[in-house]
Amino acid sequence: MKNKILNNRINSTMEMGAFLFFVLFALIGCRTKDDHPTVSTEKAVVKVNILGNHYDNQESIEKKSTAGIPATEMSRIQRQEVAFNGEYTLEAELAPASSYEPIGAKASTKASTETKPLDPGIRYKMAVYKSSGEYVTERDYIRGNEGNTLQLSLDGGQSYTFVAYSVNSATDLPPITFANPANKTLVTSSLEGLSGSADLMYYKKDNMVVSGNTVNYVDITLTHKMSMITTIIDASATGYDVTAITASITPHYPTTAIQLSNGTPAQSGQIGNAPIIFQALNAGTVVSAPLILNAITVTGTLNLASITVGPMTQQNIVALNNVVINPGVKYDLRIRINPKDVFLDHQGQKAARINGVVWMRYDLGAPGSTSNIDPDQDPSIMDLYGNFYQWGRIPAIGTANWPGVSSWSSNIVQPDNAWNSGTEIAPVKTATDPCPSGYRIPTKREAESLISGTTASNIGLWAASQTNYSAAKVLTSIRNKNVKLTLPVGGRVQTHDYGGIYAPLGYEQRGQFAYFHTSYTEGNNIYYLQGSSTGMMVNTPGDNNTMNKFQAFPIRCVAE
Repeated sequence: MKNKILNNRINSTMEMGAFLFFVLFALIGCRTKDDHPTVSTEKAVVKVNILGNHYDNQESIEKKSTAGIPATEMSRIQRQEVAFNGEYTLEAELAPASSYEPIGAKASTKASTETKPLDPGIRYKMAVYKSSGEYVTERDYIRGNEGNTLQLSLDGGQSYTFVAYSVNSATDLPPITFANPANKTLVTSSLEGLSGSADLMYYKKDNMVVSGNTVNYVDITLTHKMSMITTIIDASATGYDVTAITASITPHYPTTAIQLSNGTPAQSGQIGNAPIIFQALNAGTVVSAPLILNAITVTGTLNLASITVGPMTQQNIVALNNVVINPGVKYDLRIRINPKDVFLDHQGQKAARINGVVWMRYDLGAPGSTSNIDPDQDPSIMDLYGNFYQWGRIPAIGTANWPGVSSWSSNIVQPDNAWNSGTEIAPVKTATDPCPSGYRIPTKREAESLISGTTASNIGLWAASQTNYSAAKVLTSIRNKNVKLTLPVGGRVQTHDYGGIYAPLGYEQRGQFAYFHTSYTEGNNIYYLQGSSTGMMVNTPGDNNTMNKFQAFPIRCVAE
């Protein structure tokens, strides 16, 4: 009996213990589920995908308009002119490199920031921070050999900030400096004491969640943080070569630092000059090695300590001053040595050299060019009015007195390079260019140069009429008031769209607007020199309408 009672007590105790264990386990399980969310132990492999590098020229090349009139390159090109000697002037201009696009580049391409591959062998670093800012780790990479770097593994499901940088060097990669090495954070991370000539590039990706048990890629495009300036000296108009030059740009700081949290450089040290190095001379046009400028300034200055062109040596020329130079922008600095503005005979044509460009003094096809009528007299003589040409085509479709239309094209759209197979800077005449030997259609840039190098005035009666041959725009050289171009106000040939067939309707706006073709176009937006009673401009329709390329304007040719 005692054994039976004892066994019953033991069994009861065991049952109670099992019950209590079950309850305790359930309570612990519930508490764990409610109070302590599960933390993934899955590791996330992170690899870099280096997309390339770019200069942030987007802001400087965006096209804006006022009252429907598109802005031109003039709005972002900074120009100045100084005397070189008694026979020549020196014109300098600083512009974002993207202001000089080749013929045929589409507007969408021109308004974007160009990304180029990072050269093989270039070193770059990627640092990793938690979303709360604490430093986690870093990796050094060599472009083309990223697989040789220790694999980066992070906690899956977590958010991180990735910062990458480089100085575009195959040997140099500066370390991160922490303001407090015992408490490393993103806001206390920086690069210190960098050379002012270092080509600093930077990238940041905030709050990227990485996934466990998979490969995560960080797509890196490094952005240049310093200005890069390439200098081009063009003395070809003189007929001589550039044989020696000592030049520099100021201000330039010897050192810089950058906060990794925002990528903003901070210049330091004593202000000095950055020398411009020309590796090849003895040519009519010489190009410098790219210069890294460490400055943010509205007082940029180009100093020519000495320059020798043929037999001429000039010293201590300030070619540019008080120009704006922004960090992260790639610039072209162009210096042209131009003969002074004069009338001349060139390639069998009466011409005027204005702002370094030789212009015919007559409209193309004007009868007065062969009968030696003074082109600057009262333009009421019809023989001073030239022929009309559709954009990109060689035959004239009509004369000033409109006896009829011949050689009109109704539906074949000409390509963007129909009149220039080169670039705005180095134009190349094509077989469809109607200008005589030694001459070609002007570029848009040359048309803008004509405007900037002259003052405009009016003669005659400005009123729209197909019989009005009196109005003209007179462009007088700002360097020599005796040199001028007289542009008859011939209007244009009105065009009509008959379901994709573009037919001529006759003259319009004669006596009201002067139109002259340039070789430049962006798609169907042709650019032309336009004169009105109130001023001169380079204009474009801006609507990308196919009809634009079928319009017919006069032409004023320039020397090749």
